[in-house]
Amino acid sequence: MSNDLFECPACKGKVSVEAGACPKCGQPITGKMKDAAVKKQLQDKKNTKIGCLAIIILSVALVYMDKDK
Repeated sequence: MSNDLFECPACKGKVSVEAGACPKCGQPITGKMKDAAVKKQLQDKKNTKIGCLAIIILSVALVYMDKDK
């Protein structure tokens, strides 16, 4: 996850999860901040997959419902 970015809590700039400090304001980035950012990114990816699956299921259901007419 070397290219993953999260928002700096101090200046709202983008910070890599690999960084030790924000490049914009110098805010030290703690392990807790990095863990929270990675956890949020994983949850976002999971939510995206669930959303895509729901759209596919609804699309298939609509196609089959339309065939019955």
